[in-house]
Amino acid sequence: MSNPRVQLAILIALNLIWTPVNFAITAASEFATPTAIAVLRWIPLTAFIWAGLQFASVRRVLQVVIPDKKGRWVCLLSGFLLAGPSHLIYYFALQQTNSVDTTIINTTGPFWISIGAVALLREQISFRLWVAILLGIVGAYGVAIGFQAPALDSSRMTGNLLYLLGSLMESLSFVVVTRIVRRSSGVGAFSYELIGISLAMIVVPLIFRSAMPFEVRQFGPGFLGPLAFLIFGAGLIAWGVWYIIAERAPVSYMIVTLGIQAPAAAFLGYMLTRAPIETHTVAGTALIILALVISAVNRKNSGEELPIPPVEPS
Repeated sequence: MSNPRVQLAILIALNLIWTPVNFAITAASEFATPTAIAVLRWIPLTAFIWAGLQFASVRRVLQVVIPDKKGRWVCLLSGFLLAGPSHLIYYFALQQTNSVDTTIINTTGPFWISIGAVALLREQISFRLWVAILLGIVGAYGVAIGFQAPALDSSRMTGNLLYLLGSLMESLSFVVVTRIVRRSSGVGAFSYELIGISLAMIVVPLIFRSAMPFEVRQFGPGFLGPLAFLIFGAGLIAWGVWYIIAERAPVSYMIVTLGIQAPAAAFLGYMLTRAPIETHTVAGTALIILALVISAVNRKNSGEELPIPPVEPS
């Protein structure tokens, strides 16, 4: 997956796979508390991946390289202190704000990741790539909200600040783990981050038991279907392959493709609820497509490629 065109196509596909996540969480929330969904999403995913890694054939096909001792601890602590709590913070924050405000905050994600890529990964982001990143952010914002000033209600400020904190923590976790990915492999680093996430799913709800109750009101297709997607679609495929691509592709190039989630979600909303496709949705989508084109041309011209870690697969 070192060919930039193949990488771009796969990254777009991964974002399309990821798009129904919020729909799945909303559907599952009818049968369980958000904490229960988070716990039952991440712990089984961790168990499934580690069960697969016990087979030499799986490790060989995925070219798994386990991080060194320091790298394993960095990934585990990143999952425990950053990625895991960020998802629990999202669920808690959503109780104190609304989807419009959080959508606005979500569009800033690529910016925080870009800053992390420059500061921690020492990536050199060209002027054209910065233009692509900003176009993607503006396009995603336009699709979700329209081209107007954000109206963040002060009564929801606590929830919004918590959600922003979660976004910053998740962005930092991705960049930190990517440093270890570059020294080992995507699946190897991700598997240890998942241990940290799962530990956070156990410890944090125990500490904040009253605010994060664990309750499943009904097990059935309505709950298990969305949960299966969260585990295998969004988790195993989208997250797993994303980290595999991070072995070779610059993060600043990868995050441009995040913008495609906004128009994909709008289209999915139209298919499921017949929510109308507005003019700003089309205009924002055009900006996102332009950002992808600029990013692809920039990558082709620069010829930037990250080295393969000189470590034998485990």
